[in-house]
Amino acid sequence: VSIKDLYISPDNTLFKEIMQPALFIPENNSPYQVLEKFKESKSRKEVDSNIQQDFLTEFAFHLDSIYLERISRIDFDQFAVTYIKERGLNIPIDGLSVELLRKGLLHSSDSSISFKFDCFRAYFLSRKFADNTELLNKALTPALISRYSTELDLFTGLNRNRIDILRSAKSMCEQSFK
Repeated sequence: VSIKDLYISPDNTLFKEIMQPALFIPENNSPYQVLEKFKESKSRKEVDSNIQQDFLTEFAFHLDSIYLERISRIDFDQFAVTYIKERGLNIPIDGLSVELLRKGLLHSSDSSISFKFDCFRAYFLSRKFADNTELLNKALTPALISRYSTELDLFTGLNRNRIDILRSAKSMCEQSFK
C-alpha cells in the first residue's frame, strides 16, 4: 500500500481494497537499468520499449503541464488515444496502459492513473528537457528551480556534457537564496 493511495482513499477504505502487488526494484539499479530489464522480459508485440519510453516521457510532461500528479482514467485514455493517433501507431488503445501497469511503471487506483513512484515521473520528465528547451529554460528560473531540482539532477546525470546547465542552475540557486 502506498502512502499516496492511503491519502486519497476515504477513511473507511480497507487496506485490501487498495493493496497492489509488490514491485521490487533493487535500489542500486538506475532507471535505465530497470528499463533494460523490462526490455529483456517484454513480450514481442508492437508496443516496444522505445514507444513505452516516449509515451512515459510525454505523459510526465503532460502531468507537469497541468500541474497534477495523477489524472482520471478517462483523461488518461484520451491522452493515450491522442498520443497513438499523432504518431500514427498501429497499436491497441489500451496496449500502452496495460503493459505499463503490468510492469509497475504506472499505478491505477479506482478511477485515476499516476506514475507508480515519483522518481519514475521525474526521470521521464528529465528526458523531456533534452528536446524541449522551453521546458528546460522554465526549470532554470529562480522561481522554479527548486520545483525541478530532481529533474535537473537527473538530466545533468544523463547528459554529462551539459556543463552549461550546471552553471545556470548554480546561478539560479544563488539568485534564489539572496
